[in-house]
Amino acid sequence: MDSASTQVRIDFVERSYSPAKQEWVVDVRNSLGQVIGTVNVKNPLEDEDEENIRWYLEEHVLSDPYQIRRAKEAVALLDHYRNELAQIFQATVKEAISSSSASDLRSIRLDVVSRQSSTSKFQSLHWELLESADWDIGMDVIFILTRRITLSQIEFVAPILDPQKDIHILFISARPAADRDIDYRLISRPLVDLVNSPQMQGHCDIDFVRPGSWLFFESYLHSHPPGYYSIVHFDVHGLIYMDEPHLKFTPLIPKLLFDVQKASTIAEQLKKTEVKTVILNACNSANAQTSYHSNLAQIFVEAGVSTVIAMSYAVLAESAELFVSQFYESFLYQRLDADLASHAARRAMETSSHRQGAFGLMRTLKDCVIPVVYKGHSGSLSWEAKYTSKLKLPVLSHHAVDTKAFVGRDIDILKLEQLLFWKHAIYLYGPGGSGKTSLARHLSYWWVKTHFFDNTYITSSRDFQSFDESAIYRSLAALIRGHQSSSAGYVGDQTAREIVHQSSCVIFIDDCETTAGKIGLEHFVLPALDQEAASNLQTFLTNFCAVKEVKCRLVLLSRTDALMADHIIDPDGRVANEHIGYYELKNMRSTDIIQIVKSLEGSDSKMRDLSDTDVKQLSDLFKFHDNNVMVALLLAPCIRQSESGATSIESLDETLQTQLPGPLSESILGRLEAASQEDVGIFSDFAMVMADLKSSHPVVHRTMLCFAVIRSRCLNFVNLSGYLLNLAGWRLLPSCPGAEAYRLSQPIGRRAASLPERYHYEVFDHSPSTRHALRDAMKILKVIGLVEEDVALASQSYYKLHPLLPYLLRAEILRLDDSVQFMHRLNDSFLDYWNFRASEWVHEEDSIIPGFIVTEWPNLCSAIDLCVQHRGFDLGDIEMFGALKHVLKAGGRTPEKIEKSLKLLIKAIFRFERVAALSVHSALAPDMISKATGLIRLMLQFLKLSNRDVADEGALSLIRRSMSLLETSKSAYGALDSESWCTGIALELAMLRNKAFTEESHECVLYSRIWNATIPVDASDELAAFFYDTQFHLLLLLLDERHLMESFAVTEDMIRNKAEAILDAMKAEDLDSTSLELIWSMFQLKHLMNTSDTPFDLDGAPEATNIIQMVQQRGIGLDENDPNVAMILAIASRQDPERARSILLKALHHAHQQNDRRAQQVLHRALFMVAMENYDLEHSVLHFDEMQIL
Repeated sequence: MDSASTQVRIDFVERSYSPAKQEWVVDVRNSLGQVIGTVNVKNPLEDEDEENIRWYLEEHVLSDPYQIRRAKEAVALLDHYRNELAQIFQATVKEAISSSSASDLRSIRLDVVSRQSSTSKFQSLHWELLESADWDIGMDVIFILTRRITLSQIEFVAPILDPQKDIHILFISARPAADRDIDYRLISRPLVDLVNSPQMQGHCDIDFVRPGSWLFFESYLHSHPPGYYSIVHFDVHGLIYMDEPHLKFTPLIPKLLFDVQKASTIAEQLKKTEVKTVILNACNSANAQTSYHSNLAQIFVEAGVSTVIAMSYAVLAESAELFVSQFYESFLYQRLDADLASHAARRAMETSSHRQGAFGLMRTLKDCVIPVVYKGHSGSLSWEAKYTSKLKLPVLSHHAVDTKAFVGRDIDILKLEQLLFWKHAIYLYGPGGSGKTSLARHLSYWWVKTHFFDNTYITSSRDFQSFDESAIYRSLAALIRGHQSSSAGYVGDQTAREIVHQSSCVIFIDDCETTAGKIGLEHFVLPALDQEAASNLQTFLTNFCAVKEVKCRLVLLSRTDALMADHIIDPDGRVANEHIGYYELKNMRSTDIIQIVKSLEGSDSKMRDLSDTDVKQLSDLFKFHDNNVMVALLLAPCIRQSESGATSIESLDETLQTQLPGPLSESILGRLEAASQEDVGIFSDFAMVMADLKSSHPVVHRTMLCFAVIRSRCLNFVNLSGYLLNLAGWRLLPSCPGAEAYRLSQPIGRRAASLPERYHYEVFDHSPSTRHALRDAMKILKVIGLVEEDVALASQSYYKLHPLLPYLLRAEILRLDDSVQFMHRLNDSFLDYWNFRASEWVHEEDSIIPGFIVTEWPNLCSAIDLCVQHRGFDLGDIEMFGALKHVLKAGGRTPEKIEKSLKLLIKAIFRFERVAALSVHSALAPDMISKATGLIRLMLQFLKLSNRDVADEGALSLIRRSMSLLETSKSAYGALDSESWCTGIALELAMLRNKAFTEESHECVLYSRIWNATIPVDASDELAAFFYDTQFHLLLLLLDERHLMESFAVTEDMIRNKAEAILDAMKAEDLDSTSLELIWSMFQLKHLMNTSDTPFDLDGAPEATNIIQMVQQRGIGLDENDPNVAMILAIASRQDPERARSILLKALHHAHQQNDRRAQQVLHRALFMVAMENYDLEHSVLHFDEMQIL
């Protein structure tokens, strides 16, 4: 069946334009060129509406995801545009169909035709909307729209491709911004996978321009005869400058930001080399909104390119990938013509319309109008008819892309390719498990398939029999020749050098961390080079890179930068050889690792459909482990989902603090036991080191095992003596008689920890050798990549442990004969030590605390978790909870730390409640009650810090159980002491705030009790401040719930008098009332909530200034990121709206970073008020929309 019987072609030809009416006269012609009707066409929208559409397509997802209302308006405008445009042509289209000879109509080809160099902006209309219009023709017909430019001097014929011949594609990708740019292979990788699929192999050939510079692009174009390339694909950025389109290329000189070329310059080269088809996924590459001069696609067509596929607006990277992938699959694999393949790609964008935007939010974007097709001919770029099947609706599918091991590495690959362009050798280093070897294996495939190198080889430095320069050359030559070792097929030195130098290949040499030398490691046996061997390797690299015409490239892989630091970089920090580069492979983003885990073969199917909460928890878990891929893959089998769909991610995180989950234990033990000389990696190296330590230095071996419970992975040698003392006290290490006295729970142990130089020698019989051997062990762990100096802390005393090391050490403990007893004592010792440290830090200067927050916070949390699970709070462990409060007070107040602290407190209070339930009188002992009430007060403060308007069910249950705990204790011991009484008052307020009562009379009794309560005479200053704070927040609660004021007959004057009485009482008792004064001043600014729909009153500028002066006089620093402080500063800056808005926006940005939704809502309300007062309608609508969403 020929195409005439299945399709109808209709042309919309621009005849004239009336500037006065802003209207086009358009001839509608059939496939024979006959005019079957004339219509008048106007843009259905005004300029303001066009700007709204531009904003929706270009900015909504990435910049303004919260402007839902405006986005809906833009979608409605596009729907209106489609309907209006279709209505204009509907009658003539129906007439063309009825007069056609099509007997089995399946498609209607619409060509929008304008004259060359037309200045009327006819092509600026959104013609692609007609593809999805309701034409009311009663048939299942697809509409395919393209744009055509009639040329005065050139007459094109639609190109026809012969599938029996190879299709040659020239692909150029440029990412000048590198780290700040989109993925380097976002477009090219799906294309390569498609071309190398079994169905396509041998029918298509792609040349990749590397580096993506204009000079190299020209070189590729002219290195083949004209017409060689069927398609040229520009995967680059576009821009319009001085009303002329440009494309950005990669600069050959790295210091330049980019290499920009004019459209006319590019078009000239395409014309000379007779390129007939160009694909541009560059933003604005078909922009026709300003003038035809800015339309890159039209310029290319007018220069002689017959078909150009481009983007009419700035396009999202995700959308460009979706369009290009579907286009190539439809065109190359399904053998559809270019017009129909473009239509299929637009329909794929319409069907899959969810896009990820700012803050990780998913938004629907109808952006299928952006990709357009320009032609200089009638018809379509197509395949010979005998090789195509009859026309049918294209299948919307995508070729599978292998993403398991190399997600998130595109920018790394780009930088390595750029380095290899300039350097003969690269030193690639990164932590164990970051994916260096996997990346090398992938690149060995990718670089060959994309013709970067003819061949790639992977070997290990441990396979070299000698590091003499001649021996290395012979080993590499044998590898290139395909032999397993240098002994087979022996070649002479000169021949070996020529083979290596002239081979267009890249050789990856893995495991180079063992070349760092072994100075000071004479106690141990490890496959590491001595100083002479390391020097020989350096000589080889220097001489190899000195050969100017060498084609071979070397990439040395290592877990540490030791070889680079010791042998490649000069003392002044400069690279000793200009032909040697170095690159650090950092761990991936947690989002990339989650994608890898979800794609694992055999993984739980439900893992692929995680909720937002699951993703957040999984992301936090991986971030805690430095986003290390190896650790993530080991943890993945431990994550399971119940039948109800709930995941075990949070419980897994808690389990990891104290023990190894079964799947993780089995996996690590299996790898350690299977490790051998042939198994090169972290597991084999660790197994070898620990075996050597156990046989030659058992004390050091057991000492290393004692670091298995260090959760933060930061080891401080300054405090190491105290840790070792405590281990000896718990008989985990050999010691002198009476060593139990040196437990840190004993006074002598605390004195010894404070003066280690005096007590250390008494505890250890051979202390100097033990300490030195331990340092040697840390050195060797550094060599194999399990320990590194933590430069972030700017101290040589800190060592950062690899995230896998604690789990390796726990697995090693399981192999001990006394593993259970050892682990039990280790946990007790760990709790003893960190309880001692916490009690010290509570009394330290605040300047010490920031370092504690960085290095010790996870250890403190782990110790508290152990305490709750295994101890009865009988050894002063409660002091560790005091450290939580002190850390937050000293600058560690983040939502994550607050939530973690709250969870620990909840677990601890539940433990107290369970102990009480099991006691004889269902009550705790008096000293335990004191500890429990202290934790309850902390819990209430943390609930307030967590910015929860209403406690969740877990916290509400905790409040009720805490009340029950106090009530049972009161029944057992009579009247409560002042501490318990104050705690009970605060619990009653918490129940009122969270509406935990069903009877209004009960609420009334509690309000009256809290209002009329007086502070006990024997209350401490801390308890008194807590009591006054509770009463004060009762007043704030009444102001927030104004209907309660009427119910309980409370007036504004009564609240004002009560607040002032509380503040006066605090001043009289010399208590710090600054915080309450600041809060009360904020409520005064709000006129006691007379305008409760606004966050603050802008008329209160003088009062705000007074507050600022008051705070500054007290010597208190103002944190502008705090929402309350930001609002006061904004009010004080009322006369300068820009400054007020800047202050609030800065605080809003911080609230987004902290994921503090309540602060975001308050600040959006404040910004809304500022915008309204200054008649800024746009920003007032923006912030109002975001307020509604939050």
